[in-house]
Amino acid sequence: MTTRSLAGNATVDSLKKQAKAFLKAVRSGDASACSRVAPYFADVTDVGLQGVQLVLAREYGFSSWTKLKSHLESANHRQTPLDQLTNQFLSLVTVSYFSHTPADPTRFDEALQLLEANPEIVGDSIHIAAALGDAAGVTRWLDRQPKLLDRKGGPYDWSPLLYAAYARLPSRSSLPAARVLIERGADPNAFFLDGGQYRFTALTGVFGEGEAGKVRQPPHPDCEAFARLLLGVGAEVNDSQALYNRMFEPDNSCLELLLEYGLSAADKNNWLVREDGRLVANSQTVFDYQLAWACEKRMGERVRLLVEHGADVLKSVNGRTPFEWARIGGDKELAMYLVRKGAAAVRLKPEDWIYIQIMTDDMPVDQIKAIAQVNATTPEFDIPEAMRRAHPVMLHEAAGEDAFEPARRMLALGLDVNAMTSRTPLHEAALHGHVDMAKLLIEHGADATIRDPCHYSTPIGWAEYNGKQEMVEFLKTQPLDIFAAAAYGQVEQLAAHLDSHPDQMNIRFGDFRPRGQANPERDWLTPLGFAILNGRIDAVRLLLELGADRSVRDASGRSYSDLAQETGDEAIVSLLSAAPVVPAAARLPSDV
Repeated sequence: MTTRSLAGNATVDSLKKQAKAFLKAVRSGDASACSRVAPYFADVTDVGLQGVQLVLAREYGFSSWTKLKSHLESANHRQTPLDQLTNQFLSLVTVSYFSHTPADPTRFDEALQLLEANPEIVGDSIHIAAALGDAAGVTRWLDRQPKLLDRKGGPYDWSPLLYAAYARLPSRSSLPAARVLIERGADPNAFFLDGGQYRFTALTGVFGEGEAGKVRQPPHPDCEAFARLLLGVGAEVNDSQALYNRMFEPDNSCLELLLEYGLSAADKNNWLVREDGRLVANSQTVFDYQLAWACEKRMGERVRLLVEHGADVLKSVNGRTPFEWARIGGDKELAMYLVRKGAAAVRLKPEDWIYIQIMTDDMPVDQIKAIAQVNATTPEFDIPEAMRRAHPVMLHEAAGEDAFEPARRMLALGLDVNAMTSRTPLHEAALHGHVDMAKLLIEHGADATIRDPCHYSTPIGWAEYNGKQEMVEFLKTQPLDIFAAAAYGQVEQLAAHLDSHPDQMNIRFGDFRPRGQANPERDWLTPLGFAILNGRIDAVRLLLELGADRSVRDASGRSYSDLAQETGDEAIVSLLSAAPVVPAAARLPSDV
């Protein structure tokens, strides 16, 4: 699903060689190569040469290998072809839920600028018409070719309805086109799978939002009308991903609408979970998952909404009953409501009492310690260990919410500043741009080089992903690992790393990371590749001077020169094409 620029010196023969190398890597089971194929083919092991050629074409922004080949063979192949422009537009105009594409609303403005500069793309495909909300255009396409109704295409291999659902062109709604598609019989449950695990439906796209927030991942401008259109013709009400994306804000409109159309306490989350290395059906109910979040995040109205529709007030939610969660959150009215609904009023555990004191600032840390020991069930009561078991993400949440004083008290009590869940507290502070919080954590030993276990990214990477530039600049001043130092152009740190660890000069990122998801765009890169990809010319120059291998290629034969040309950095292209400099340590002694 990656769209990258076609190198200026690309030829049909060079791309054929890339395709053959790519296929060889897929057949050998190379994780990065297979992950590039997976979005387009259900069975990666059955993919042949034509299949990988299609993937390459899509990655370069073309709908097919034939169109890519025709472009390279044409007399005006230096010009951007219409097919590539339309795919670029569709990529920019849709709200992003892909790790390789930042969730940045400026992309929607870029889509509008691209459209205004190239008005000819309007009539290129039914997918464009759907994203534009061009009802008349969709009608014309379907009148001529009815089979286009659910035809997959564009950069993401989506149906027209999905492009309409995820489109966010400024001052324009795609709803009119969606109405035509639905009237003609488009599948209201069209979806794509993220990582083969998470189901993103048309309804998911309409509701929008997510971990990056409602500004960076906005809902459709006609969200309710579009959602009702889909639900009215049979869209599945159990849309776990839509509910997940909308659970971060206190707004309950998504949940209320799905409840109105029949969502029930018996429905189970419809994304897959990983057990023993396999993806299997989820056994947790939607209500249990949503209730756990609402309880922990003190969203009292959502708790009431779920209880009124059948959520079990006696069932333990992440180790506690809803009543205990209400008490911990300091919501006495909610606690009494739950008792009236049948919940049992129970005494709080010592670690929950400590949590309340930390969050409410009722007493000094020394007094908290003293009273906790008096009320502890065992003489050897260890506050940090007890809090780790009972409230494993409390410091993470304080960091993300910029709760400075509670975080300071947690650190004074000895909580682990580098505690890892799916992230560290510093990752959380970096994601939300809380610089003072990051400084507090670092003062207490937070390690800015730790990478998360899923994306295998450092806190500075999380800050950049979420557009927190002030945080990025601050974290540049902190210790970084060799790949982060290369990516952010921290030449002094890079030189120091190589001085102490010369064996890391040409290590590939896929070998550097012990875990995390395979990433075809990063795993083949060495530190030099990270510097090239991010346009850090000083870091590129240093690495080349020290003898970094410039001949590295990915599974499909793509070189560092290709990468530099794709990024359009002519200065780096020139550096790479210059004669290699022999490192000082490797030069022969002179006769003098």
